[in-house]
Amino acid sequence: MYKALSARDLSKACAAAQKAVVYSPKNSNLHMQLGFLKYASGDKALALDEFSQARALRPDQFVTRWQEELNSPPFKSMHDDNEFLRKLFPPDGLPAAPAAQGNGPGQ
Repeated sequence: MYKALSARDLSKACAAAQKAVVYSPKNSNLHMQLGFLKYASGDKALALDEFSQARALRPDQFVTRWQEELNSPPFKSMHDDNEFLRKLFPPDGLPAAPAAQGNGPGQ
């Protein structure tokens, strides 16, 4: 997936990410990656679906992980896509502040 993305081959990167999600459907990071790849390839509806799955699996880390990935060059255009951001973070398109991370169970 990362090799294909580095080579700017979005279709190959998406295919690899989709395959990874099939093998590890409860991995929120894979859903996050696939969401970004689907967005970059123009499939915003599927991107929203993948982001929703990532959020459902790890709600405590979703915003932090999303913001980290958003700064990657292939995904920076999402910063200016207000319509998409309002769907991802209703009602105003602004993500809530990330939850404080502690050393509790599962950390």
